[in-house]
Parts: sequence; structure tokens; C-alpha cells
Amino acid sequence: MLEDLYLESKKILSRYEEAIRPILPDAKKQQTLDFLHGDFLEQDFSSADMIFAHSTCFHDELMTALERRCMSLKKGAKVLLVTKTFQSAFFKFLKMEEYPMTWGKATVNFYEKVE
Repeated sequence: MLEDLYLESKKILSRYEEAIRPILPDAKKQQTLDFLHGDFLEQDFSSADMIFAHSTCFHDELMTALERRCMSLKKGAKVLLVTKTFQSAFFKFLKMEEYPMTWGKATVNFYEKVE
């Protein structure tokens, strides 16, 4: 758990709240966005609409644990994984896209919970 990364995410969230949320359509303004600082394997994110994991350096056992944890997501929830992939039939692969990162390009895999 990287304290600096968490603190940076909170700064970005603050900028989002100031610059982006005010210009969103009314229905979107009601949505919540938050970052948790802790072990994701100990979190209940079953009610989440979207999970993002910068999983490039996750080892196989951690990816398996993340995939198992995401099984509790509701149908239709989205999961975005950087570099890594899910194997379960509970997740429909939607697309793969490359995005620039500060260190180079990274592949992001988009999934939807189907069962």
C-alpha cells in the first residue's frame, strides 16, 4: 500500500470535484467516486459499479485473489485491468486499448461482470 499514491489520488479527486463534477449532467453529478487506502482483498466492493486495478506487477496468486473478490460484483459492473487479464467466464471481455502512462504505453483490458 503506497501512501504517496493514495495521497495523489485524493488530490486528483479534489481537482475532479472542482473542475469536472460541476459540468456533468445532473444525473451524473449524483455519482460518488472514492479511493480506498488499504488491502483490496479485505474490502467489500460488491456494490461498486467499476473497479480499476493497475495490476501490471500483480503476481498470479494476487490476480486470482482479485478475480475471486470481483466475483461478488453485481451483474453489469465494469473491471479495468492494466496489463493483466481475467480468466473466469463470470467476466465478459469487452475490449483492449493502449493508453500512455508516465513510463510508456500500457494495455488496459475492459471487462463486464455477466453472472
